[in-house]
Amino acid sequence: MSPSHKTITPAMEQASSAFSVGLLRGLFDADGSVQGDQRKGLSVRLTQVDLACLQAVQRMLLRLGIVSTIHRNRKLAGVASLPDGRGGRRDDPTQAVHEVVVSGDNLAAFAERIGFDDDGKAQRLAEGLRAYRRELNRERFTVTVESLNDDGVEEVYDVSVAEVQAFDGAASAAVVKVAVRMLDNVLDITHWPLPQQQEEARRKRRIGLGCTGLGDALVMLGERYDSAGARTVAARIAALMRDAAYEASSDLALERGAFPLFDADKLLGGTTFASRLPAALQARIRRHGLRNSHRLSIAPTGTVSPAFADNASNGIEPAFSWAYTRRQREGDGSFREFSVEDHAWRLYRHLKGADAPLTPAFVTALAMSATDHAAMVAAVAPCVDSAIPKTVNVPADYPCADFQGLYLQAWRSGLKGLAIDRPNAVLGSVLSVTPTLEPAAPLRINDANRRLALERLPAPVLASLRWPGRPVCCHSTCASSTRPGSA
Repeated sequence: MSPSHKTITPAMEQASSAFSVGLLRGLFDADGSVQGDQRKGLSVRLTQVDLACLQAVQRMLLRLGIVSTIHRNRKLAGVASLPDGRGGRRDDPTQAVHEVVVSGDNLAAFAERIGFDDDGKAQRLAEGLRAYRRELNRERFTVTVESLNDDGVEEVYDVSVAEVQAFDGAASAAVVKVAVRMLDNVLDITHWPLPQQQEEARRKRRIGLGCTGLGDALVMLGERYDSAGARTVAARIAALMRDAAYEASSDLALERGAFPLFDADKLLGGTTFASRLPAALQARIRRHGLRNSHRLSIAPTGTVSPAFADNASNGIEPAFSWAYTRRQREGDGSFREFSVEDHAWRLYRHLKGADAPLTPAFVTALAMSATDHAAMVAAVAPCVDSAIPKTVNVPADYPCADFQGLYLQAWRSGLKGLAIDRPNAVLGSVLSVTPTLEPAAPLRINDANRRLALERLPAPVLASLRWPGRPVCCHSTCASSTRPGSA
C-alpha cells in the first residue's frame, strides 16, 4: 500500500478485528464521504478506482457486522481535460470509478464500530443520525442462488471445545428491559410519605436498575478481577446494560409518554452522559423521548446477594473471601454469626471436585491492591448514569500516604468518591475470614416456581418511620460516577 495505490492484501484481511477497524477508518478518512440526509437518504461512501480493493473493504465491513453495497462504474472510463502541470490543460484517459455505500441501520453500526478520525466527517455523520425522526431502514437480506454444482462428498465433524465460557448478552439485555418496565410500574404504586416526594417522582420518574454478581461472573469467564481484561469485560457488560435500559425507557416513553421534564437538547447536547450513547440510540431518544430521567444505579446488595443469589459476589465487588463469617446485629443488640461460602467457589467445587486447584481467576477482595479496586469502578462508572457504591478493602495498618494516593486516583478517574473498609480492634468488622469453616448446608427451596399473586396492593405503613424502639443502623458509602457536569 502506498499514497498513490491503496490496496488490501489477503494478509490484511486475515488480521485482527482491531487492525481491520483501524485500516477501514483510515481508508474512509482519506477517500470516504458522508452524503445526503433523511429526506434524500443518508449514506457513507468510499470511492476508489480499484474495484478489488472495494470488494475487500466490503468483506471486512461484513465481518464487523456492517452490510454495504458496491456500485460499479459510478463514473465510466473515458477522457477528461486535466491540468498538464505547466499552466495548461490536456486530455488524459481516466479510469472507471466505483463506490462502497453504507446506508440504513448499518450507518449506526459504522458510527459505533469504525467511525471517522476526521472531525468534519465524524460531525456530519453524527448530526445526520441525530436528525432522523424515525427508525433507520433495516437491512433486508435477500440471496439469489445462481447454481448448485456437485463437488463430491467429504466427511464433516461436530466439534465442541471444553472450558469455554461466554456472557449471554442477549439474555441479559432481555432481563434488563423487563426490569426497567417493572421499576417504572413500581413508581405508580408507591405510597410517598410527603406530597413533595410524590411530585418529584412524577416529574422525573427516576429509577435505579443495578446488578449483582459481577465478581463471580468474571471468575466464571476466567478473568481476574484485578486485571485489565476483567475491566474490559466489565465495561462491556455495563455498556450492554446501559444501552438496553435506555432502549427500554425509550420504548416506554413511546407507549406511556416521556417524563415531564424531558428535554432532548439538554439531555443529548454537549458532554452529557447521554451524549456518549450510540448514535442510533440517541436518534431513537430524540424521536420517542425517555420515560425515566435516570435508569441505572448499582446498589451494594450486601443483603440481597446472600438472601436471593446463593451468596454471589455483591454489586460490582469481588468476593470478600471464598469462605468467611458474616456478623449480624440482632434487635436486642447482640450479634449472630453465620458461616458463608461464595457462589462461584461452591459451583466450581461442585463441578471440579473438592481437591481441584482453583484457577488464577479466583482472586478475593483481600488479595488485590486498593488501586485495582478503584480501577474497576473507573471502568464501569462511564456506563452508569446515577451512582455506584464501592468498598475498597485495606488492612488495618494501611499508610496515610497511600490513602491520599487512592483518593487522588479516584478523583483523576472522574469518580465522586470511594468507601474504605479498614478493620480496627474497637469496632471490628462486618465480615471476617475464618480459617476453618464447616461446610454450608445445601440450599433447599420447596415449590420454588410458585408465583405470588396479590389481590390488592398493601396499605402503606408509615408509622414505622417513628418507631421509638427502632435500632439505629448507619451504612456509609460514597457514590461514584463520572465527573460533575457529565451526567
